[in-house]
Amino acid sequence: MVEPTYFLACPIFEDNGFQGRLRGVPEDNTEGIDMDFLRHELAKAEAEAIEDSKKADRVDQPTLKVGKTYPKLYKYVIYLVPTFSNPSGKTLSIKTRKELVALAREYDALVVSDDVYDFLCWADISSIQEQPIAIVPPRLVDVDRNMLGYSTWGNTVSNGSFSKVIGPGVRVGWADSAPAFAKELAEV
Repeated sequence: MVEPTYFLACPIFEDNGFQGRLRGVPEDNTEGIDMDFLRHELAKAEAEAIEDSKKADRVDQPTLKVGKTYPKLYKYVIYLVPTFSNPSGKTLSIKTRKELVALAREYDALVVSDDVYDFLCWADISSIQEQPIAIVPPRLVDVDRNMLGYSTWGNTVSNGSFSKVIGPGVRVGWADSAPAFAKELAEV
């Protein structure tokens, strides 16, 4: 989880079984996520998991379960607000978004991106003549779809909401992901 983060994100994950499992990934000075730190921590967690399985004389478990319930299990979950991050306001570049998706694929991670601020981009009226309106980079779920090596399940899910665009009382949201992931998410 990128830190600082939206103040309700931690309790939401804790209420859903991640109590004691959350780890913070600091922002860097420009992009909004310290990719070197994340890469190092994922490699460290992977090495520890392999060592623990050797000590317990276990074989690494497959990420697909047999049966209808939860057919895809990711080893890691990465949560962030990639565009106009709350509270810092930082936005990941396309380069960093591609790097994050590649890292998620390498470590079998699911990137949960809170894309609620994507529609909140406009230019200052006084600066319209001097500079073009900034274009928001593509969502991580779109980057995942368009990169070579896209899998059936994908490695990203995008959460959207009308509550930031229309009004805080409008409690309507959606999730966008690979079709196989979306189908299973809808059945949970």
